[in-house]
Amino acid sequence: MKTTKTKTTTVDPFYYDETSFFHFDESNMYDLDFATNDFFENMLFYEKVLHTIHVTYDIVSCISFFINLFHLFVLTRKELRSNLVYMVMIGVCLCDFVQSLGTIVLCTMTWGIVYSIEPCYDGTKYYHAIVDVLAETSQIFGRRCSSFLALYIAAIRALSVMFPMSNTIAGLMTPKYGFLIQAILGIVCAAWSSVFFFKTKIEKIIYCDVLQKTPSYVPYHYISGEKWEMQYIMFDGYMAISVSVLYILVAAALVGAILKAERIRRNVSGDQFTNTYKLVIVMAVSVFISEATYGGLYYFNYHIFQGYDEQ
Repeated sequence: MKTTKTKTTTVDPFYYDETSFFHFDESNMYDLDFATNDFFENMLFYEKVLHTIHVTYDIVSCISFFINLFHLFVLTRKELRSNLVYMVMIGVCLCDFVQSLGTIVLCTMTWGIVYSIEPCYDGTKYYHAIVDVLAETSQIFGRRCSSFLALYIAAIRALSVMFPMSNTIAGLMTPKYGFLIQAILGIVCAAWSSVFFFKTKIEKIIYCDVLQKTPSYVPYHYISGEKWEMQYIMFDGYMAISVSVLYILVAAALVGAILKAERIRRNVSGDQFTNTYKLVIVMAVSVFISEATYGGLYYFNYHIFQGYDEQ
């Protein structure tokens, strides 16, 4: 993460705040550049929709925080934590926990609980800007690591059902090997998310709006929306789309292996079909929707709305 030096200029000809979609050119005239006329005509409507989605996401993250606490309490029982699948599920819970915690921190820091935030564009105390960048970094880490671990669980379950007599697969199902895989994925995801932290710049705000009183502290904000960040998020979205597609393929193989095994069992012992494959399908659909939506959002953000005010 970088801290830029104080600028010596007076008023920046580019004016922006979180409620404005307008750019000012050097003549102080509005410079509007939209990819679609629909967005400009229904700007307030889209703003309300995005605000609703943002608030809903914050609420769901808070709920997820406590749900994962309960899951961790159950999965860390002695009887469960020696099983490879449950070990990986503990890793998924920890990743989701970290992501939810990052969202909660971002939210609570804006409430003025830690200190009184004085209005000066989007400026905050320096440590507040640091905490925000750390929280977003934790979100990236938790989201990516969780999806990879979920794919890993599906893969090992598919292999164990497709090749039940394989000694190689049996070796891969040992807790020691599972811990190694989780450690490798954790290191890779930590390295990937740290790119965001170290490349994000924090800048001192040297002027406030003429109607705003100068704050008692020096305001800072981290610069978002730079080209490197858009490319970074785009690649993160590509990984999300890749995970969603691979998960569907692995789940399809697992469902096929389950149905084949149950058909053989039914012919031999006359047992009825179970609903295991239905649970696999539900999990696959939920993962696909979650990851594909995230990846698709940033795909359109970069390839279609790049440089436009919709972004």
